[in-house]
Amino acid sequence: MMTVTKLIEALQELEYEYGDAEVRLAFQPSWPLQFNLSRTIVSPLDLEDEEEDDEPAEGDEPKRSIVYLAEAGQPYETPYVPGVVSRALGWR
Repeated sequence: MMTVTKLIEALQELEYEYGDAEVRLAFQPSWPLQFNLSRTIVSPLDLEDEEEDDEPAEGDEPKRSIVYLAEAGQPYETPYVPGVVSRALGWR
């Protein structure tokens, strides 16, 4: 499972020259597609709990949060992940 900490560590390992690189989501290993990302939001794990403003009762475990990355459509040049990327991900 990818966590925010693991993602930050992976990004920090990239060389400084990649700071302006686009971030895309590679999806569906059997037919590799790619998507642009538009925004990020954080939401509690229990999305059906409508009373998020309530203080947790004593002894309740704190809720875990999930970071959602919203897709913004496929890149203009091609919807598919390049073969070299697909192989590097171990998908082919």
